[in-house]
Parts: sequence; structure tokens; C-alpha cells
Amino acid sequence: MQVAPSFTKRLHAGRLSYRLPLSVLCLLFAVSFGHAEDLNLKETPETTSVSLSPFSFGAEIGGLFALNSELRDQNEAYLELGVATSILFAEQFAVGLHYDWFIPGSSQGGGLTLDYLLGSGAFRPFIGAGLGLHYSDNGQKFGDAFGIAGAGHIGLIFDVLDELQLRIRAPLILVGNNYGDKLAGLDFALLFSGPHRKTKVKKLTY
Repeated sequence: MQVAPSFTKRLHAGRLSYRLPLSVLCLLFAVSFGHAEDLNLKETPETTSVSLSPFSFGAEIGGLFALNSELRDQNEAYLELGVATSILFAEQFAVGLHYDWFIPGSSQGGGLTLDYLLGSGAFRPFIGAGLGLHYSDNGQKFGDAFGIAGAGHIGLIFDVLDELQLRIRAPLILVGNNYGDKLAGLDFALLFSGPHRKTKVKKLTY
């Protein structure tokens, strides 16, 4: 039995029209697979992260009261003026350097401090300690009035602006001179942070 030529042509034409879309799909899949192989998911665009400098510096003012009789014989209270710096590290620790003058008289001192911050927001209480040198103008010889000073303090830091901090502190100072001078009081400091730091980091996109 012979199939009519017209029927055979229609059959081949049908198979061709069926295979054509299948070929196009295979070609598109091959192209997309090739692009997928070239894509490196580990390569992400760089972006800039801006953060405050950990270094700050400023001026401090406060009042201290003499706790021992030898120092009270000269003055019961002192006006404290000074300069201070602070460097924040490990997010919750700050090391500081300060130098202070006490009025009236010519008492002065300075040293290093280490503070532990009890928070990470704009309002951060802290506790700390310090070690340095102190001269008490108590009418005695320089060698008798000069000594190593240890200090303990509590306080808080408040972020007034992005680059300005207010520090309030209540220190207790013990001086290792011949009279064991002791002072306690309250001081305030305005600390200015350095310029913003810019760090290149990788940004993940999803």
C-alpha cells in the first residue's frame, strides 16, 4: 500500500515543526548554562563603610575636695582644669591619658586610665582605674608632696553629636606621698572625635 505523497509531506512537515521549538529550547539552555558557569558568586561589589574614629581629645573641668587633714589645711576644695585624650578599642574598653592642674596653688598631676564601658549606645556608663603621678601643693618639700597616684572612678559618656562626647566622671585619687593625700569630686569633659574613617568592605547581594 502506498502513502499519498501529499500525506508524506505533511507528516515530515509536522515532525520538523515539532523539532524546531525543541532545538531552540536546547540552544537557550546551553547559552544560559554557559553564563552560569562564568558567574562567580564569591565576587561581590565593594562598598564604603563609614565609622567614627576611636581617638578623641578635649578639655575637662571639675571640682575636687581634700579628704585628709594635711591637704585640707591648705585648701578644702580645688578647681580642676585639664586636658584629656581617649582611645576606644575592643568596643567596650577605652584607654585615656590626662594632665590636670588644681587651683588654688600649683598642685598638678596626670596619668593613664583604663575604662570599661557598660553599654554600646549613645548613653554609656563606665567604671575605670588610673595610675600616674601627682604633686600636692601642701606647703611641704617637693619630695614629700610628690608621689605615685592611683585612682578609681565611675561615670558615663553621652554622645552629644557624631563627633562630640560629654563625659561625666566621679574620681577618687590616692597619692602615695608622705601624707597620703586623698581627693574626691566630680568632673566634666568635652571630647572631640577625629574625622570619620572610611573602610572598603564586601557587600553581599541577595
